Amino acid sequence: MNLNKKTSLNILYRLAFIVGSVYIVTATMLFFNKTSYIYFPENVDFYTCSYFTDTEKIQHNGTRMYYKQNGKEIVVLYHGNAGSACDRTLYASYFDAHNISYILVEYAGYAKDNKKPSRELIFRDVDNVVNLLETLNYDKLIILGESIGAGVAAHHTTLKEPDKMILISPFTRLSDIARIHYPFYPTRFILEEEYDNVEPLSRYKGELLIISGKDDRITPYSMSEELYNIAETASYKELMPVLNAEHNDLFIHNEVFEKIIEFII
Repeated sequence: MNLNKKTSLNILYRLAFIVGSVYIVTATMLFFNKTSYIYFPENVDFYTCSYFTDTEKIQHNGTRMYYKQNGKEIVVLYHGNAGSACDRTLYASYFDAHNISYILVEYAGYAKDNKKPSRELIFRDVDNVVNLLETLNYDKLIILGESIGAGVAAHHTTLKEPDKMILISPFTRLSDIARIHYPFYPTRFILEEEYDNVEPLSRYKGELLIISGKDDRITPYSMSEELYNIAETASYKELMPVLNAEHNDLFIHNEVFEKIIEFII
């Protein structure tokens, strides 16, 4: 073997070792920090949220919620994986303006809660919301879920089916998202928590509105199309594409809230 060929092989071996090491280190980080790649809670205090001064701050069986009674329609909001319910003040302002009652659910592990967020605990929050709803007087129940909250909302429908459901930037399954963003890793073995919107929507019988940005690179618009097609048993369904919108800028488009309010009332 000549010197040049031997040198080239040594370089290839070193490159393979570096690439393999980076792959193993990244896979290890994904495995041991998997929930950190799902949940991004903000450490704002639930009880001192400055916006909700005239809204009841409820703790029901350990689940915290902002509740306001405005009218006979009530919206339950399950927010996305980042921030907190306190961040969703824009929703509340629109609901207030149109005399719509609302519950903004704060997840376990968020807003200075000492627990670690998990699907198990968040689904327990849903159980508590359903339990609270049994004590309230309303004519129409609307469930609204955004991003990962769409998976929470979909789970809600399996416990208590609403009259209407709104999904903002939803996905088919969380594992599908993981495969998109980490295509070279065995995500089915790394990802322990699954949120599945496909199965609940295939059995949903109420009215459905799906809103998604056409340029969404986190939960692609094609997933909203797939969910729309899966919801064959819905009594009414509508898919609203938002042009020139990505995952986190939907609400700079006025037509989004206009459509939400129109659908609710």
